[in-house]
Amino acid sequence: MKILIGLFCLSSIHGFSMSGGNDFFSFTTKYKKEYHTETDRYHAYLNFQTNMETIHHKNKRQTKYRLGPNQFSDQNMDMIHRQILSNDFTKPITSVPYTPRLSFVKEKNIDWEKRGYVQPIKNQGNCGSCWAFSTISAIETMVHYYVNKEIELSEQQLIDCSDQNYGCNGGWMHTALDYIKEQGGVVSASVYPYKSFQQTCEEFPQKIKETSWFQPLFIPPNSPELLKNALVLNSICVAVHADFDFVFYEEGIFEPEGPTHPLLNHAVVLIGYDSDHELWRIRNSWGETWGEQGYMRLPIREGKGVAGIHSYAIFPMFQHS
Repeated sequence: MKILIGLFCLSSIHGFSMSGGNDFFSFTTKYKKEYHTETDRYHAYLNFQTNMETIHHKNKRQTKYRLGPNQFSDQNMDMIHRQILSNDFTKPITSVPYTPRLSFVKEKNIDWEKRGYVQPIKNQGNCGSCWAFSTISAIETMVHYYVNKEIELSEQQLIDCSDQNYGCNGGWMHTALDYIKEQGGVVSASVYPYKSFQQTCEEFPQKIKETSWFQPLFIPPNSPELLKNALVLNSICVAVHADFDFVFYEEGIFEPEGPTHPLLNHAVVLIGYDSDHELWRIRNSWGETWGEQGYMRLPIREGKGVAGIHSYAIFPMFQHS
């Protein structure tokens, strides 16, 4: 079954009022928005006004987290789903399941970003390539921690060359990891820079061999304790359901009311947990202005978890070849 996953980068803007053309003008100026026709601009204005009103009312109803406008505030959710969000994450995973070592004791708290093993937040732009960013981030952390090699790797190589995935139309982290293993690694981002669109695959001989020194291990669904256990070994590629609240998340503990939607349509990276407050911390690929400098905190819950975060999880476990 084809899986499509991908999103964008969000941004926090304070000080917008809920109505008025001046706010829209400030928005278009800040994000350098250009529209082909006056009709396009008018529809963008209507979307902006609707989104701002929705954000305002949602923020009045709950206090655990706050929503805010961003560079996609001129789009409605149908447009976002067509351009960025994807269909599902149901392709079978054939990787080896993760089982904790008997002698292994999980740490009380861990955060790969705060420990210094995560590259700066990236921006996937208007391309459904979150699967590539999730995969590459976990590989970057693995290589930095186990091999002591800090380097930004190429998401573009996966987008262009991993033919089991669909470029800017989505993909899976487990097939991306399989591709990296088969190819003997990936190249650096400086050699194969990100373009935010799919192009013809370029072959480079200078792959970084250490990026293929791993075994993909998947974590069975609905297993928060196993996720905690595995997080001590590396950051973890996970999938979530990104709805309106997720898209416009600005800060706080993300815990929407109501049941979790079963559809997973976006890939992120689980980079830490806080057992003192029972929180996950995830890394997104929507730029530093989304959420809390590019990150989100979610409460650790049983079952599928908030936004379905326990439903799909896989990580590269370092294994010297």
